Parts: sequence; structure tokens; C-alpha cells
Amino acid sequence: GNGSGNGSGNGSGNGRVRSNSTLMHTANTASTRLTNKLKAKKEAKQKKAARAAKAEDALATLAIHTKHLGGTPLPECLWGKGPIEAAVDVEVARATNDSLRLIPRHEEYYKTWINGGWHHPVHGTTELGISKGNVTGLLTEAKAKRWEAVYGQEPCATAVSVELGEMKVGDGEGEMSRVMGYLLPSWRALNEHKVHDWKVSQWEQAWGSRKHAVTMAVEAEVWDKTAKISEHKIGDFCSNFNGHEVQPWGVSAEHRASFPVLEGPFAKAVLKMGWCDQGWGNQKGHIHARVQGGEWQRISPSVAPHSMAIISIELPQNLIDGSEGTILELGYEVGGGGGHALNISNSVITTHPLAKDKLHVNLDKRQKAYLKAWIKVPANHEAVTALKSDRWLQLHGVDTGKATGNTAATGIAVGGASSLSAEEPSVESSVETVFQSAVKAAVDVDEGLTALRSDTAQRVYYEAWVSNPMSAKLLAGERARRTLERREAFEAAYDDVKSAAEAAVAITAEAKKVKDQGLTGHASAVDFLPVQNALERHFGDNAGTDGNEMSEEKKALAVELVLRATAWAEANPDPIEFQTLLARWQRRCGKDPKAKCPQTLEELRAWNDSNMSNYSCCCGESFDSASEFYRHCGLACDGAVHKSR
Repeated sequence: GNGSGNGSGNGSGNGRVRSNSTLMHTANTASTRLTNKLKAKKEAKQKKAARAAKAEDALATLAIHTKHLGGTPLPECLWGKGPIEAAVDVEVARATNDSLRLIPRHEEYYKTWINGGWHHPVHGTTELGISKGNVTGLLTEAKAKRWEAVYGQEPCATAVSVELGEMKVGDGEGEMSRVMGYLLPSWRALNEHKVHDWKVSQWEQAWGSRKHAVTMAVEAEVWDKTAKISEHKIGDFCSNFNGHEVQPWGVSAEHRASFPVLEGPFAKAVLKMGWCDQGWGNQKGHIHARVQGGEWQRISPSVAPHSMAIISIELPQNLIDGSEGTILELGYEVGGGGGHALNISNSVITTHPLAKDKLHVNLDKRQKAYLKAWIKVPANHEAVTALKSDRWLQLHGVDTGKATGNTAATGIAVGGASSLSAEEPSVESSVETVFQSAVKAAVDVDEGLTALRSDTAQRVYYEAWVSNPMSAKLLAGERARRTLERREAFEAAYDDVKSAAEAAVAITAEAKKVKDQGLTGHASAVDFLPVQNALERHFGDNAGTDGNEMSEEKKALAVELVLRATAWAEANPDPIEFQTLLARWQRRCGKDPKAKCPQTLEELRAWNDSNMSNYSCCCGESFDSASEFYRHCGLACDGAVHKSR
């Protein structure tokens, strides 16, 4: 039993051990073989890739040395083109959303080259090649050549057509392809001077001669400034006036500064605004209009609503197509009975100019482009300025100082170059008289004695003439002459310097108040009623006013009075300062019986320096506290109207 068991057990155990060792040896051998096989496969793949890269780099190296650009392996190995053309292909494809994609290696080469470097094909280093600026220049030239190869017959005309939007860039019929549209800016960058010269030649060809080209340039400028549609913003307001009487809109002090002067005639005028009444009860609010001095005409189609609403009103033709220089006025009606109000907000009146028969140079978009290029030529600009200056002399070169001829060429239409004729005002006065009259007319405009708002042509000629250096000297002489005459005339009207200074301070202070309200010229004389006595002193008994109204002639005299007072004040600063400070002292200390009035300018200056205020009004009054200042101005601190007013 023991022998059998031991022998059997030992024999069986030894046999199983030998079998497991054999299996482990076999498994290790198979694993090693598989690892070696995979390694060999990987090495073979790497060698293949290395051979391909080496072959590619060899071709790139050949391209570099062949082209002598110190460039990149990119071009020859991909397209067989030069580096410039290949780079243009890449830019065009990407700019037009093409599906072109470069492999990472080529993308690296491309970016390096485009920035002025090149990638060494053997060592893999980046070195400096041609400069980035030169690369950009070479690319621009290549793109320009491609564009000109397609549109070389009429390159300037085609480029201008695209510029003006007459030829679109796209894929439609008759449109410039997106590729050509991408290349066009490069051609324009290199040939902008050719395009400019072509536009200049087209403008002169359109009118047959350079003389007519100059004339039509002037007429086109006049027409362009005449034919503009204007938008005038009007001040908002809320009125509680009790009654059906029409109240002028823009005449009261609170509206005057923001209300425009609507000087016609107009082809069309449209008033757009938001409006509403008090929000309850009867509805009575309306808008009116009239020609200055005429009868009011209701223009609102219905009464004002209870809630804010936007309304657009086209003014009747009988109010806007009147004679030259007519003034259009607006008015409003609140309603009677008590409790009514009218609120106006965001009001804008749009005026369309009335085309004058003498002006026909309404250029289209292409002709305006030609003119814009033509006028940039220095010689042409000088010729146009000279012609406009001559027109001012021709219009005002007479003793009356008024226009005596046409303000524009007549019978001229676009496209009628063969029948051009410019009628110009004739001047028969001597050269000296011509210049004297023209200078006087220009200074009248400068001082606001003559308004050119309605005559666009004369305004254009005036601006050109006064900008001439020679004219500037003549104008300075005329202004000096007028200043001297006014100073002497103002001083002669008073017995002593003190009286003259008192009057000058009062007149100039009133004028400053009116100017701060936004008025100039004759309109500013409307508020000169406080200086009626001064008008009579300077211009006689007939220069006063009848009631609260002033004629246009007397308004002009009021403006002249202000100019005289201003001229005298500028020449006598010390008496003016004395009277100004003295009036300030009297307002501040005059009611104090113990206060001693300063007698000299130095004493007044010392008092003023020691009593300097933080708040000053345009009337000359000064205050130490904000509450006093607001009370003087008629406003509470929250901006509401003060009860004292």
C-alpha cells in the first residue's frame, strides 16, 4: 500500500510540474516574437515616412535654389508654381470660402514664409528670408496682375463701376466673381493714380472744354447746397394758455433759441411731432401756420388727442411756394374755457428745396465721383475758387452793393456739353468801384446787415471771395473804416465820456442778452425796446417805435446802434469797466445809506475783487448763494418757475 501510494503520488506530481514549465516557456517565446514583429512594423512605417519626407524636402530644396527667393518648400512640391502664385492661390481660396486645407507641415511652411522667413528643409530650422514687406508687395503685384488679366481692356471703368455699386460682386449673371472682387483692391492699391486721372479726364470730356468744366463745377456745388433736404428740430413745450387765439410758436423767449428760421420757398414741408392735450375733458388743441405777416391757417387734421401720439402734417402749398425770402411761421391753439393744455415733444420740420430754373446741374452718382476727383487737382481747385470769387465781384461790383445779374449759368443740363453757355453778370463800373462795392457787401454779410440764407449761390460766392488773401486785406480795411466812423458817431451823440459809457454798457448788455438767446442780425433787434431813447438820440425822432412794434428799417437802425456802441466800448475799455463795476456796486450796496461809493476805477476793482461772487448772470448781476441766483433768474432750485415771476 505505501509503495504504491508513494510511487503513484510522486510520479504523478513530477509529471505535472514538468508540463507547466514547458507551457510557460512556449508563451514567453510567442510574446517575444509578437513584440519584435510589431516593433519591426513600426520601424518600417517610420522609415517609409522618413523617406517620403526626405523626398519632399529634396524637391523643396530644389525649388528654393531654383527660384533664388530664399523662400519655402511650399510651392514647388504642391502646385509646381512659384512661391508667390502658390501663396496667392492659398489667399484667394481662403478669402472666397473655398475648401482648401493644407496639411500641418505645409501650413507651418506657409505661415513662416508669409511672415518673411523660410523653413530649412534639412535641419528644420526657421531662418530669415525676404522681408515681410517685400512678401506683401510681391503678393499685391501678383493679385493685381491676375485681376488685370481679366479686365485689362477697361480696368479703370470697371473699377469705378464696382466703387459706385453699378457692378456687384457675386455669383450672379453680369456680376464680378468673388475671386475677382477679392483681387480688385490689390489692383486699386497699385493703380489708384490711374483711376484718379481717368475720372478727371471723364469730367472734362463730359463738358467739352476745361472752361466749361470749371463753370459746371461751380454750378454743381451751388446746386448741391441748394437741393439738400433739411431737418429742423423745434423745442418742446407745454402751454396752458386759456383761449382760442393762435400763439406764435418760437416767438416767446423759451422757444426762440431753438426755433429755426424757416425761409422759403420750399417744394415741400412736413411737420412731425408728438402731441397731446391735458388728458381729460374737451379736446381743442390745434396747430396753425402762416406766411410771416399773413393770416393763420389751421393745418392739423384733427384735435390733439388725450394721450401722446405721433402725427405727421404736410403743410399746404399756398404757405410754402411763395416769393423768395418769405418766412414760414408756426402757431398753436390751446383752447378756451379753462383747464386746457397742449404738449408738444420731439417736433421736427423737414423742408424740401424748391428747384430754381437757373440751376440744372443735378449730377448723378458717377458724375459726382468724376467731379470729386477733378476738384482735387490743385490747378482745378484754384480755377473754381477764382470763378466763384469773380462771381461775387460781378454780382456786387456796383455802387448799390446789390446783385444785378444771374447767380448761375442758364440753360445748362447734364449731357448737353455741345450747347453750353454760361451767362455771367456784366460789370461796367471801374475796377476801384467794383472792389469797393464788393468789399462793402461782404462786410454787410459779415456783420449780419445782409442775410444770404435764401440765396445759396451768393453764399457760395461770398465764402470763396472772403477766403482770398487779397480780399482779407480789403475786408480788414473796410472794417477798420467802419469802426472808426461808428466810434466817432457814437461819441458825438453824447456830451461827455460818462454818458457815452453808461449808454454803451446798457446797449451792449441788452445785445448780449439777445445773442445768448440764439438770435443774430435783424432778428436780434426785436428785443431792443429798452434802448428806444438811444435810437432817437442817434437817428432822430423818427427812429423810435410805435407801441411795441418795430419796422424792418428801424430794426436795422437798432443793429447799427449796437455796432456803434460795441465799437466805442472796444476803444474805451476803462470807462466801460468803470460803469460796469459801478452798476454792480449800486445793485449790491446802493441801498445801504452807510456804504461809501467808490470814486475811481482802482477803488471799484479792489471792491470787486474782495466781493467776488460764485454766481453770475448774463445781465451782469452777481450773487453769493445759489438760492439768490435762482431767485433772480426766476427759477426755484428744482427748476420750476419761481412764484416771484
